[in-house]
Amino acid sequence: MGTSTFRTSIVDLAAKLDGVIATVRPCADVVDKINELGNQQDQARQVRAKLRLIPSLPESQEQYAEWLEQVKQLIRPEAGDTERDRLVRKLIYIPSEPTNPLELSAGCASIELQRSRSIAELTQQMDLRAKTIGELQGPHDSAEGQARSFVGELQTILSALPVQPSELLKIRSEIQHLWLLKKVSGGVPFGMRESYSDLLTVRIRLHELLEYLGECPDLR
Repeated sequence: MGTSTFRTSIVDLAAKLDGVIATVRPCADVVDKINELGNQQDQARQVRAKLRLIPSLPESQEQYAEWLEQVKQLIRPEAGDTERDRLVRKLIYIPSEPTNPLELSAGCASIELQRSRSIAELTQQMDLRAKTIGELQGPHDSAEGQARSFVGELQTILSALPVQPSELLKIRSEIQHLWLLKKVSGGVPFGMRESYSDLLTVRIRLHELLEYLGECPDLR
């Protein structure tokens, strides 16, 4: 590849990189938000699962006292309780010990209502959260595809880059050792924030490469 053609290829690649960075940056900016929502989803899922362990209120009032004890056993504080268990106790209020069948019936009905409402609200929140996560992640596949395509072209250019003078080898080595290039070629899961950081580094190194090619008499 002639020096003029080689330089033109790098100029074109640098121009393409600007577009890739513009696509990846918004995806990198929402990584923390996606992770936060994902953690909230996990917690909500665990709380809902715990609530679903509480059996439905029996039809026979003769079984209310036994049912109430089951509920107490399920949500009572214990050593090693998780945040899930503490949240469940906030959602389910156990009335004072009933002194007559009427109080027992009212208390059990209240617990059942709290349980069913909490499950419904958690499900609604999870659905909305899942929708938000999907919207935030929507552009990621396209951004990843553009980044991978760019890396492929970059690797082709780097392979054709002379190893002499040593300054060229240094620039090539610095780019090739970036995590972005290693993960694309090695099948490592793609990370938007890390990729964005590496793409910025690649842009700096490409500009350094262009400057060197313009100054190096042997490569003019």
